[in-house]
Amino acid sequence: MIKYVIPLLLIAVVLVSGCTDQEAAIEDSIDEVEEEQAEPETEEGAKLAASELAANFNGDDYGAIFDRLLPEVQERGSKEDFIAHMEQMYSEDNPQLVLSKVEFSEEEVLVSYSLTYRGYSTRLDPAEMVYAGGEWKVRIFEELV
Repeated sequence: MIKYVIPLLLIAVVLVSGCTDQEAAIEDSIDEVEEEQAEPETEEGAKLAASELAANFNGDDYGAIFDRLLPEVQERGSKEDFIAHMEQMYSEDNPQLVLSKVEFSEEEVLVSYSLTYRGYSTRLDPAEMVYAGGEWKVRIFEELV
């Protein structure tokens, strides 16, 4: 009986030590994926973020839009109030936000959208984009916060 206990203990020690190595490898992989998912501070990164904002609007994901707002805009009100205002203004009529262009210069990054709403299409004023905390933030829909 004892001759079986010692090999079982050795197997258990090997398995336990292997698990901690696997856990460390998994944590490293997760960190690498998170780094890869950070938006690049490039023109392409800005265009991707601007496109995602339009997709969030068109999909009625107003919480994701709030998360994309510049911090000084977010500080003006709560996420819940912003979502309620957006739903009150836009949800019933199925408006569409279309990315027109992203202007990338040394001084600033501006994004332009057009909004099709109730049969009319209008250009929105260009919105400032700022790269902060590994992602692009936008100064847009300020009046609804």
